[in-house]
Amino acid sequence: MHKKDIDFRAVTDDQILNHYNNNSCLTAKSRLGDTLKNLIWFNNIDIDMFLPKCYHLNSQAEYFDFIEEFKVNKAESILKRFVNKVDKGKIIDHAFMIKIQIAVLAC
Repeated sequence: MHKKDIDFRAVTDDQILNHYNNNSCLTAKSRLGDTLKNLIWFNNIDIDMFLPKCYHLNSQAEYFDFIEEFKVNKAESILKRFVNKVDKGKIIDHAFMIKIQIAVLAC
């Protein structure tokens, strides 16, 4: 059964449904992300502490936020690999040094 098949106005008090009207704020991934982002306004909860970042890629602002976040994460992973190689005494080749320089610029 789909939401469109239910006439919520006709449901009586003695009927039980496992469907809820206007529940997209919980059941659609993008709307759930929006709902959780609003927690900060109600309980001072930072969702970044327990939920991976999510973006609406059809929103231009969030699309650009996603691109920036992706660049920073990639740069961080390159720099972590660099530190790991240095800690292990490995030789850093020229190609990897170029990646490191680009990663530092991205940060």
